[in-house]
Amino acid sequence: DNKSYVCRNLVGGISRNGFPGFPLQFLKGTFFCHQYEYMQAPETSACQTQPDAWVRVGDSKDLGSGRMHVVVDERRISIIRHKNQVYAIDSICYHMGGPLTLGDIEELNGEPCVKCPWHKYPVSIASGKKYSQGVEFDEKMRIKAVKNWAPGKNTVQRTHSVKIRRKTIYVKLNEGGSRVQSDRYATDHGAHKCFRNALDGS
Repeated sequence: DNKSYVCRNLVGGISRNGFPGFPLQFLKGTFFCHQYEYMQAPETSACQTQPDAWVRVGDSKDLGSGRMHVVVDERRISIIRHKNQVYAIDSICYHMGGPLTLGDIEELNGEPCVKCPWHKYPVSIASGKKYSQGVEFDEKMRIKAVKNWAPGKNTVQRTHSVKIRRKTIYVKLNEGGSRVQSDRYATDHGAHKCFRNALDGS
């Protein structure tokens, strides 16, 4: 299920730094005009795109058991299918750079959330908000009462647009607006390496 590709859309050149995990010489020597070339790659998908463009990242069969991890414009994101809905979210956890999207999926008050393997923080794959439980102290009963799961006010994990057309998966990065906490790790090469190592061990 970890089938993946390197996708190149080289309009006038190659990525300025190469893709995470791939040396520059891997990409040199071929130029294209508004077309993609797919080649097998050992760990991840990578695409060099125009801003605000829908990018082909694979086929629906590549989702396998329900997840697919790709790199789009040096940003690591995960495509997750849950109950016939498809979501796209930054792969690397906003908190401390852990492999968030390798965690378990569970529903909290009907919201699909992925739980980071490192610190068990649940994050909605739909909104990118962290879910938590508040605690109240009942003075009369002298006990702590745990509240229901609820989302935080702010988005902590950036989500992206995704669609499937004719069994082909397309992603469009949503990088506008205010900075989101997961932006810190989304293009960090050290965090990418950590994620790949965790993926190899999964």
